[in-house]
Amino acid sequence: PPTSLSPVPGTPESKTIHTFKGETVRILSTGPLNIIEDFYDTVTPVEDEPRPMFDYRLVARVRTKDCEIKVHLHDGYDWVATRKAIEEQVKAMRRKLMKIRQLLASGQVPDESVEETHAMLFNSVHIGLPENVDEMEATELMAAIDEELGDDAETASISSWQSMNRPTGPSKHAALPSSKSTRFRGKKLTRSKHSRIDVCLYNLEAEVDKLHPNEAELMSRVLVKIRDLEIQDHIKTSTWKKFLTGMKTDSKGNIRETDSYMARVELKMVKPALSLEQEEARLKMKFLPLRLRVDQDALDFLKAFGSFSATMNPSPPATPPPPSKDEIFFQRVEVFPVALKLDYKPKRVDYKALREGRTIELMNFFHFDGAEMTLRHIELSGIQGWETVGNTLNDMWTPDVKANQLVDVISGIAPIRSVVNVGSGLADLVLIPIAQYRKDRRLIR
Repeated sequence: PPTSLSPVPGTPESKTIHTFKGETVRILSTGPLNIIEDFYDTVTPVEDEPRPMFDYRLVARVRTKDCEIKVHLHDGYDWVATRKAIEEQVKAMRRKLMKIRQLLASGQVPDESVEETHAMLFNSVHIGLPENVDEMEATELMAAIDEELGDDAETASISSWQSMNRPTGPSKHAALPSSKSTRFRGKKLTRSKHSRIDVCLYNLEAEVDKLHPNEAELMSRVLVKIRDLEIQDHIKTSTWKKFLTGMKTDSKGNIRETDSYMARVELKMVKPALSLEQEEARLKMKFLPLRLRVDQDALDFLKAFGSFSATMNPSPPATPPPPSKDEIFFQRVEVFPVALKLDYKPKRVDYKALREGRTIELMNFFHFDGAEMTLRHIELSGIQGWETVGNTLNDMWTPDVKANQLVDVISGIAPIRSVVNVGSGLADLVLIPIAQYRKDRRLIR
């Protein structure tokens, strides 16, 4: 049936305000609609304001969208010279350990060569005995040598006593090439067939602008936005398969927005004065809450991979060298707060590092389950070099977490986490009825 509009009484605008099915309707015009054909062809376009950043000063401009980048980290060594150097050092170390064992078995005291029963090759490969060998008794030292030689006898290169007893005549086994000559501690020295760690960047967008020099303060701008960032763990002994992912819901219950970027990094190169040749950088970084599931095997692999040095026996300098003038100078660095949720499974403890005062080694005594922390907002200025930026951020975040968030971190330790969950449940059992009673004066709905 047709319906009609009824005017609202008692208002000065009762002629133009009506009610329709409980809704208020304002009538702007009572006349018919006048449709103008080709109206937009007669409208004068409005000129956009000029954008000088992308005007004559622009030298180069690059845009990428919906890119996917994967970085595969493999175990082993690609260069033949590196593998050969490791094999030779392992053979020399085995001969030395066998000599020390013979002296200990005959009741003699080894000479000063016992101090050289271990070595760090290429700053990432440890061969020989543990570093605390000087604190071992004779029986403990023999047991450590037996363990080391036993492992190498099964997986590493041929030992010295085997080479002395090798038959001179032709034989079936002598004609075959030794497949154990490129293995160390059960692992091949050649590059592994499958990657151990994968760094995956999904839906990456990048903007790169190079501007004409000597025109203004801004020289270039790089903006990188990553929709999803993952670090996948393919080590067989690891507990989890994903080392780092994003959190769908943070500790406060906030849900990640659809199509939001997990990481955003902006780097601008500027000249404080046009007369200067050297450029300075302004860096901004922003991350969504991150979820970490760290297995100690994966962490050790990343540390060894990142600390590899082209020099076989690099000697650490007595004092850290000053930053080079060629390194980038950061005029300003800003890092927005980063929320973290951590699971960590330790498997071994480095007691020598503890004796040297490295308190971070205490983490390897505890299994963390859902430990939460927030890396606070930091602004830095006047820093030279990427390494200095990383060290400075670490030096500022670590004391802040220890001083202000230690309770949240400790509550993530597995035994304590169970107590916290039980206590939280008991608190809800009491607090929720109280809140309900204050709301409507009833305990049961």
